[in-house]
Amino acid sequence: MKQHLLWLLASLTLLFQLSACSTTAVKTKLTNSPQTSVVISNNTKGWHYARFRIPYPKNSQPNWSMGPLIAVEIIQPVLNKHRKKIQLWRFHRRAVHDGGGHLFSFIFYTDKTTASQIYQEIQANKLLQQLEKEQKLAMLKPEDLSKNPRPHIEDTSDKNWSLIIQKTWPEYIMGVSQQWLNMVTEISKDQEKILQPIARYKKVQDIATKIWIHEGKHAFLHHLNAIYAYQPLLMYY
Repeated sequence: MKQHLLWLLASLTLLFQLSACSTTAVKTKLTNSPQTSVVISNNTKGWHYARFRIPYPKNSQPNWSMGPLIAVEIIQPVLNKHRKKIQLWRFHRRAVHDGGGHLFSFIFYTDKTTASQIYQEIQANKLLQQLEKEQKLAMLKPEDLSKNPRPHIEDTSDKNWSLIIQKTWPEYIMGVSQQWLNMVTEISKDQEKILQPIARYKKVQDIATKIWIHEGKHAFLHHLNAIYAYQPLLMYY
């Protein structure tokens, strides 16, 4: 009888110890889980914007020539310098008589440290400073880098698209932006005899427009269609 009581006591003690270990493990998991999801490294990647507002008075046409000027003279130097740390990037252009107005945007996916360096170097650009002084261009204030509201690849894609398009589209538009940047850069080299930057890039924009009108259908749209096996698509604007 005594041996039976000792065996029962030992069994209960072992059961209690196993139960305690199990409880401790669960508490540890619950305690650590929120910390790992909240802590964000200073170098966590996310999408960042460098936006430039171009004057766009009512009843006027957009000055599209400022786009290639910004891209070649202001963005390209920092893009080339930090390219290895920029995973994805693209340009965006819009001109609407609304609260946004006429904007040229450089959108890039990188870490906080690199983004800070890029903003500083853009703001130090002499041509940008000159154009801002002449009120022909203005760089909008960069976003607060202590926050990271767009950490995912799909976070700047159109939410009306399917998720697979949202996730893969940034690489497509980066290639488009690179081709356009290379093209306007090459055109600008042929126009270096025009010393005044705004006049030079008006010529660059005019030439790029003619290339798009006459060669875009085959060079761009036809070959994009070929990638998708020449299947029909719904087209609307």
